[in-house]
Amino acid sequence: IFTKYASLASISSLTAVVIFMMLLKQPYEYVIFSIIILILTIFRHKENIKRLRLGKEKKFGEKIKIRKEKQMLK
Repeated sequence: IFTKYASLASISSLTAVVIFMMLLKQPYEYVIFSIIILILTIFRHKENIKRLRLGKEKKFGEKIKIRKEKQMLK
């Protein structure tokens, strides 16, 4: 499923990495490292997750409105 939400794609792909590493019985150091990276990614995207829940997150490639202040600077 393609949603165009970069934060959702990052978290989903890293979750898949952790699951596949466990299923393929990779060394536990690699699994632990990938879990740490997943946790850091979730922490980094916590504001994006809040906006996703509220339905306010911008999709990848979606144009944003230019503020009047930026227009006045030109």
